[in-house]
Amino acid sequence: MLSDADWKKRKEGLTAIQSALDSANHRIQPNIPSDIYTALKLRLQDANKNLIAVALGLLGALSTDSGAAQTPSIRIVALPTMQCMADKKPQVRSAAVAAMTAWAIATPACVDQAVLPAVHLALAETSPELRATLLQWIADTLSPRKGHLPDLSHLSESLFACLQDRNADVRKQAKRVLALMVDSCGFEAVHDMCNMQLKNVAKGTVMPMIEELRHSAIGGSEPKRPASTAAATAPASSRRGIERAVSPAAEPVMTASELIGRASGVGHAATAPASP
Repeated sequence: MLSDADWKKRKEGLTAIQSALDSANHRIQPNIPSDIYTALKLRLQDANKNLIAVALGLLGALSTDSGAAQTPSIRIVALPTMQCMADKKPQVRSAAVAAMTAWAIATPACVDQAVLPAVHLALAETSPELRATLLQWIADTLSPRKGHLPDLSHLSESLFACLQDRNADVRKQAKRVLALMVDSCGFEAVHDMCNMQLKNVAKGTVMPMIEELRHSAIGGSEPKRPASTAAATAPASSRRGIERAVSPAAEPVMTASELIGRASGVGHAATAPASP
């Protein structure tokens, strides 16, 4: 149903998934079949922009309602989700940000393992909307982890390009990520990357920005926040995932097979929607 040529049928398929989550009181088991993510991935390129926003909302809801973002599944949808940030409609970009934030809250490790490895591919697009939105998400998501950041060296080439972007907001957000790269890799390493990768005018543009960060790299480590603190400060819309991770479930949880069974037309095991 999600691949039907009729947009109304595709909408029915998305609505079926949402209805299944609603009927489960937004508590489902985390072993969600990859077929669902593959089907939703196709809808991220839908000609109907409203359906793209709905699909993005479901990608976030699956993680929030299950309390997990499985890395193999997020790898399927990470890049196309980031590419939605190039959309001219603010609601589509906001839906993409919300989905990725839900993944990060449900399973922080999936940011390092599934999202960041695809960022350089997304930033290769020259859309200022995509670049500014994605760079801001990276900065907002990783800034609380300063002193404990993953290796960001693979972003150097695309980040240096963004630092030269004509759009002021792209450059602003790129500078925020540059500071994180210096914290992650060290000043000298980033300095050397610039020397090796850029020449002439490009190097003259980027190198002064790096030099500004010469003395700002963190020398020590910041203490990690306990899970209870993270839950208290998380957005209310995403707090369910954290609470589920630190407290036992208090009500029945929908299984993956039940979710597929209620979401008609999704995956190979799809059946008709359950009667209310």
